[in-house]
Amino acid sequence: MKIAVLSMTKNGSIIAKKLFNSIECDVYVKEDFKFNGAKILNFPLKRFVKKIFNMYDAFVFIMATGIVVRVIADCLKDKFEDPAVVVIDEKGTFVISLLSGHVGGANELAKKLSKILNALPVITTASDVNGIESIDMIAKRYGFEIERREDLSKVSAAIVNSEPVDFIVDPELDIEIESKSYNDSTAQVYITNKVVFSKKPHVILRPKNLVLGIGCKKNIEFKKLLQFVENSLVFSNLSKNSVRAIATVELKKKEKALLMLSEYLSVPLKIYSVEDIKKVESLFEGSEFVKKVVGVGAVAKPVGYLESNMGKELFYSKKDGMVLSIYQDR
Repeated sequence: MKIAVLSMTKNGSIIAKKLFNSIECDVYVKEDFKFNGAKILNFPLKRFVKKIFNMYDAFVFIMATGIVVRVIADCLKDKFEDPAVVVIDEKGTFVISLLSGHVGGANELAKKLSKILNALPVITTASDVNGIESIDMIAKRYGFEIERREDLSKVSAAIVNSEPVDFIVDPELDIEIESKSYNDSTAQVYITNKVVFSKKPHVILRPKNLVLGIGCKKNIEFKKLLQFVENSLVFSNLSKNSVRAIATVELKKKEKALLMLSEYLSVPLKIYSVEDIKKVESLFEGSEFVKKVVGVGAVAKPVGYLESNMGKELFYSKKDGMVLSIYQDR
């Protein structure tokens, strides 16, 4: 986490120096109170903060909360993009988590800084006050992607208000959250790589646990490959947001359509050598034609198997010179 600490006063600079000596951070103070390693805080403050707002993951303001609210107001987008914002009074008595408590990590940062300063952390997010782990924090803890963010506030409110909320969890997932359902549930949380259909307010937490093992003929069109992959995901009732990686053989490492697919899905293209595939080749049915061209009898299944750490094949299809095997991580 890249942290910026900002202070305008002499007392504030003393606290800033203490933080500078305890954590990795950039400190900005008035020139009059500059110490070795600190940077100069430029004014007007609002303009300066706007200039550096996207450069840091977290901001620690040692000043009045009202000043901070006015300074950052025009910079804010939403809870999933905004950096963490923590406010400390200039006596170092309170450390307040002001913005992005869960996703941005302001709550945890406030607790950490309060220990350094022997101060009181001020956390106001409802789930934390009530001792409940929020959906945002569940997603952050396990690296899940949140889908249906438009329902997040409704589902979160239902949880905080102790209403019956269904948790539908894929049984294969090794997490500490168990499935539970109610006849009169008011909201739902799905933790799954499958496509979900529900009329109730719900959010979906997507584990990144699918691997696309792909073999294809030379110079395949990207449009054709994308349609094949998307249709396969729809047919298998799997979400593309759960795809973690694409895997293929070394011969295809520069195949334009595969590189474009990797970029389109924002996942890495993992390359396996013929030697890698030969180690597991006997587990899969092969083709003499493929063996003649590539050096092994099959590509999609073995690379999917290897990349998923000997996982489970969920779907297999081939069409017009394209072969796809979808594996779920072990």
